[in-house]
Amino acid sequence: MKKLGKLLLLIIVMLIMPLVIKAKSVINVITEGSESSYKIDANYGWTFNTKNTKATASNYHLLSSANEVFAKKVFYDSDVDYTVSKVFYVDSESDCSSGKMYILYNNVGMYQGKQVNLKITVKNCKIGTNGQGGTLFKKFKYTDGNYYQSEKASINFYANDMRVILDGLRSVNLQYDFLDKDGNKLDLKGYGTFKDLDFSQAFKMGTGVDKAYIYENYSQVCTAFDNEGNCTTKEARQHLFKDKLTSETDYEQLVSMENAIQSSNLETYSDREYKYAWSTILFSGGSFNLTYYLGEPDFLKSWWDRNGGTYEGFGGGMFNFSPDSLIPFSVEDPVKSVNKKEVKRLEEYVYTTSHRVPYINLDGSDNKYTEYKFNDILEPCLTVKDKSKIVIKNDEGVDVTNKFTVTMTEKDGSLVIDAIAKADYLATDDFYGHEYEFMITTMVKDNYDLSNYINATKTGYIIPNVANISVKDNGGVTNKVTNKVEVIVPIPKEVVPTPDTKKTISVALIVFGLTLVVAGTTVLVMYKKKENV
Repeated sequence: MKKLGKLLLLIIVMLIMPLVIKAKSVINVITEGSESSYKIDANYGWTFNTKNTKATASNYHLLSSANEVFAKKVFYDSDVDYTVSKVFYVDSESDCSSGKMYILYNNVGMYQGKQVNLKITVKNCKIGTNGQGGTLFKKFKYTDGNYYQSEKASINFYANDMRVILDGLRSVNLQYDFLDKDGNKLDLKGYGTFKDLDFSQAFKMGTGVDKAYIYENYSQVCTAFDNEGNCTTKEARQHLFKDKLTSETDYEQLVSMENAIQSSNLETYSDREYKYAWSTILFSGGSFNLTYYLGEPDFLKSWWDRNGGTYEGFGGGMFNFSPDSLIPFSVEDPVKSVNKKEVKRLEEYVYTTSHRVPYINLDGSDNKYTEYKFNDILEPCLTVKDKSKIVIKNDEGVDVTNKFTVTMTEKDGSLVIDAIAKADYLATDDFYGHEYEFMITTMVKDNYDLSNYINATKTGYIIPNVANISVKDNGGVTNKVTNKVEVIVPIPKEVVPTPDTKKTISVALIVFGLTLVVAGTTVLVMYKKKENV
């Protein structure tokens, strides 16, 4: 029995160990200037693109005008266009846990040829209090010139980018789901960067987040501003704290919360100069979960007082999720596909090489590409009518062929097709953060001897194809080869005469109880199948 008990204990330990390993921190702390020593797995190279996004939202507690905002006694932000932004008011914390508050960003990019939508759902929240159970919100000046005390919290999603503004809330938990057009979850890996973490704001990374990268220290922290908001004093200071939220006023319940990042009480901006307030996350499985925590009321009040505001109360903070990265990516494998599995001679079909290029902010990045090339060597039996049959599109559906130098040459009887991105295109932000499709319309030559391509069953000819991409940056040249795709050219069958075969058919007809037999009808069926091999 003792041996059995030890065996059971060993089994339990072995089952628990993976959970313990999985529970380790996902946070990676980097220092300024060491970015190039990191390389993110290229499989995380997908990120969103909101240039062609159309945002829709659920109607639950949705506000559509400033008058409605005032009627509901929600803080009114004069910078918010309620016809564009999606603003929800919160009567109670049960509103947040209802699952009825969400925004759907339609068309945030393409993934393996599919349109990607992003649904952000409010899962739960905590309303801010003054410590004695009373709710503290802002006073605001309405258009009639009078000041009013707001009474309801709100969550505002920007329609044209991934910003969330919270008012009157202590925290909010959001679920990010990447879906196809039919609402099915996409099993993709990707990345994004949260910016503008300041005033003791924080977030905790939940399920779906695999890694996070932050700057623990930064040498250019702004500590003083003039009346117009311009920075007047900068100094070195600790800004971000990793792996737990610190214990400050009203933060006791958050002490030792793992996989959380909290800012200092300093103001920041969303540009790369203040990247100490950034955090890049990698996610997988097509979704991730985050909880945002707003900063302390005293910090926010001091900011409003400094800028001549009328803030009295709790809550108010912005979180900006953008397609950017603190550190470079390795090169992802390209994917090959073909639009037809079976073709005839002279029947056109299309090879497509898909490849994702991660977003690179060129200001200060060391992974800017100096060369980017598609290459495809077609089988000798294939031909392309002309260069107009070679097209390159990005994930927005935009034809960018003219942004590449396309050449079509012959080598050892095969067509060699190259498409090289032009230097001025590589030097712009427009090139990065896209999935490209390199498409070649080809066909099998009419009289080409295909005997070398015959399959084992001698029923068809198999034409293979692979392609590759080449990327050059400051780290050197990287070549990646696609998977192999195949098309089949079936072997036609002809009908010719064969030896005679007789078949006699007798038909009996019964008419008014009499049997009429028609006999002697003879049909000659002559045939022979001959495979043209």
